[in-house]
Amino acid sequence: MGILNLFRKSPIKITSKSKTNTKNELAELKSKRINYVYEDFNKFLSLIKSDIQSSKKLVPVNYYAIKNKFIEGQFFYNSDYSECYVKYTAFENDTATKKSDVFNIDSNLLSYLFSKVGIIIANTAN
Repeated sequence: MGILNLFRKSPIKITSKSKTNTKNELAELKSKRINYVYEDFNKFLSLIKSDIQSSKKLVPVNYYAIKNKFIEGQFFYNSDYSECYVKYTAFENDTATKKSDVFNIDSNLLSYLFSKVGIIIANTAN
């Protein structure tokens, strides 16, 4: 073991094939992060698990305005917006405290959520 091996990161081990495939698929897509005003994350997760459209009620916020407690939405999409996914993470004091699963969303919902922060999608797949 040489001196350079001390600083090498160990590979992440994932046991489930579905998680590996999902991570590989998401890595190939474009991504965008949007910060939202914090609300009860467990309650929010139960709402979006029953209806993903309830994510429309989140209010976007600038990171520097409220950086001690916020919800971050990470959006993954391909170039024609036919594949769109979102993953939400709750942050407290710049530390991720809770994470959601990856949810499949349609391009209309992605367009709506992006338009709240000034990103306009001209042509969507749906």
